[in-house]
Amino acid sequence: MFSTVIRVPAITGLPIITPGLDSMCVMSAKMSELPRIARLSVVLSLLMPEEAPPKLAADFAGAMVQSHYFLVVGALQCIVGALLLAGFVPLGLLVLCPIIVNIVLFHVFLNPSGCQMAIVVSMLAAFLLWAHRDRFAPAIKRVG
Repeated sequence: MFSTVIRVPAITGLPIITPGLDSMCVMSAKMSELPRIARLSVVLSLLMPEEAPPKLAADFAGAMVQSHYFLVVGALQCIVGALLLAGFVPLGLLVLCPIIVNIVLFHVFLNPSGCQMAIVVSMLAAFLLWAHRDRFAPAIKRVG
């Protein structure tokens, strides 16, 4: 369904193939980058299960792809990444948190074997929310 291609500036252009979620991930890397890529490959293979998702999860994901909903979510994730990198962390989190909630609910109800990555992403978002809690405090104060 999705393939991940990571390009690292290369002198040799040596292709490195590591397992991805549904296909192979091809990287072009320098020889000096091989140990780092190997460690990343091991970590990602531990966090991302290789087995096929349950039928209900596959049907749901298929409907999301056919309706182009994933394109909207992907565009929002790119915008959030730009906001976070530009220093607009509270605004980025405001857009990102509902996406993370949907990811967690998808894995809790439809594909429990993929919960590891959802938990990691949730913990990273919780860390950012805690680090910027002063910006969100007015939203949870009682009025009156």
